[in-house]
Amino acid sequence: MYRFYAEVAGAAITEIAYQPPDMEFPLQHVLDAITPQTRAVILANPNNPTGTGVSLLAIERILHRARKAVVMVDEAYYEFSGVTRDRRD
Repeated sequence: MYRFYAEVAGAAITEIAYQPPDMEFPLQHVLDAITPQTRAVILANPNNPTGTGVSLLAIERILHRARKAVVMVDEAYYEFSGVTRDRRD
């Protein structure tokens, strides 16, 4: 729904695809896509349908790069992965 509502609001969308065969989080592609015009970065963690998570280090790198943007980490399904960025064990 993020894409739908952003488009309704007139936002330009850049969607970064996970690359086969490993389907790991495409951190470098995300970092490369962030520009001074970027206003929001939305991450699904874990990703659907791959089930892969975004590491805390990756989130920190995104936060550093996207200083003028809102960075949202959607952890609606963290119960399935057992990992949340809210916990610091």
